[in-house]
Amino acid sequence: MRLYKNLNIGMLNKGGLQVDKNKIIKEIEKYKYTNSDDKLFDQDKKVNLPKSSKFLYSKLDPLGDVIEYRGKIYRGIKPHKIEYFKQLYKKGIIQTLANNGIMPKFKISKFKTDIHPLVLEIQKVRVVPPAFWTYSMIKEEAIFKLEMLEILNHFNYTLIDGHPYNSTFINDKPMFIDFGSIIEGTNAKNAKAEIYLINIIALLMFENNDIFTRTYLNTGILSTLPTLSINEYKQFNTLLKEKVKETDLTLYEKFKTGDYTLEDFNKVFSKNYSNKDTLWSNYRANLNTELVPDRYQKVIDKIKQYSPDAKSLIDLAGNSGYFANWIRKQTKIKEIITTDFDENAVESARKDTTDISVFVLNFTQMSDRADLFKSDAICALAVTHHILLSNRYSIASMFDILKQYTNKHVYVEFCPLGLWSEGQEIKIPTYYNEDWFEDNFKRFFKIIDKEVVQKVNISGKEYSHRVLYVGEIH
Repeated sequence: MRLYKNLNIGMLNKGGLQVDKNKIIKEIEKYKYTNSDDKLFDQDKKVNLPKSSKFLYSKLDPLGDVIEYRGKIYRGIKPHKIEYFKQLYKKGIIQTLANNGIMPKFKISKFKTDIHPLVLEIQKVRVVPPAFWTYSMIKEEAIFKLEMLEILNHFNYTLIDGHPYNSTFINDKPMFIDFGSIIEGTNAKNAKAEIYLINIIALLMFENNDIFTRTYLNTGILSTLPTLSINEYKQFNTLLKEKVKETDLTLYEKFKTGDYTLEDFNKVFSKNYSNKDTLWSNYRANLNTELVPDRYQKVIDKIKQYSPDAKSLIDLAGNSGYFANWIRKQTKIKEIITTDFDENAVESARKDTTDISVFVLNFTQMSDRADLFKSDAICALAVTHHILLSNRYSIASMFDILKQYTNKHVYVEFCPLGLWSEGQEIKIPTYYNEDWFEDNFKRFFKIIDKEVVQKVNISGKEYSHRVLYVGEIH
């Protein structure tokens, strides 16, 4: 087994669906399809999607293809699937799931294409794969799918896929994004087998501190099985068997054959796990959540001044989401994301934030995936000194990385005292100063504001401790 003893694992269990599944079943049963709804399917009144639309074909999707046009997302339904989709629609299943946040909202559009007689307009959502989720998110998404399967089975439908790559987290709540995975029937064994192969094995890897857990999750469903050798696969089967012993050993074969239930899953994975505190897990543990610090208020005021129309903002190295929470409370930004490479901190953020998306991300090392997180504005507070002095990145590479995460604005702090902390002597390289930082900042961004947001008194002398730079990409 490949172990890393200091890796922390999840501390939280929010459950799966955010709405009671029995309530959803009753909503579907009460749904009334009217004859006027037939007009939505009238092919004669459809207009062709312009040729400038971008087809994102999926050879594996039996329902249709994803299409992008003018920043909006559409799903074209194949001719032989029209009647199937119509029956699904008539029962109100997908509408009710969408209205409850379980799937993206959608509407039948006025468009068609040469190969899609029917085109849906789909709510555009940010899709962040499991490699950036925490232990508790992997667990919660499994529960979410098992509850969704129970709803679908009630109406003689099931999922053809159970892997987590068809889900994402929006405002820290799971959402299933693949309309094409819903099929007729009640056989859920295939879906549950994939939950076992991905979610459950990943949970076991986390619990045993396997350093390759995120590599395993990052491979994607089509290449997952080859990432484990036969011996490793047997090891995880053994780990599951040992874990099941704690509750009921008869459950082991049920998991292996895909016959397990949501109740079985909850029995085996009922406990929440925590490990030793990590370096940054308690960084903001003692901060007053009722009063925003003066420094943070100054940054938020700049965000409101320069990014009033921003629809998304990401707080890089945001620890437990303390600052992101204040942005949520004081701005109208619709989508706020906080990230950190410390999984303990991210688990804390899941517990302490509301309506904020949280993910595990080492943004300097994962900049090749920056497109997943790109936002209208980014914040990088109290982190540049660590990147430059502890991790020894060149200042050019640091700014180049930051630029990849933003569509427009950056809010970046420079720490003139370097890695200094109270009680220590100030030790900084001779080149490390505001002029050096500012000259390099200008190579990547236009400076639109600058302010000292925090000062400290050291031995009777006042020093600038945090200098905020507000920039706009050239």
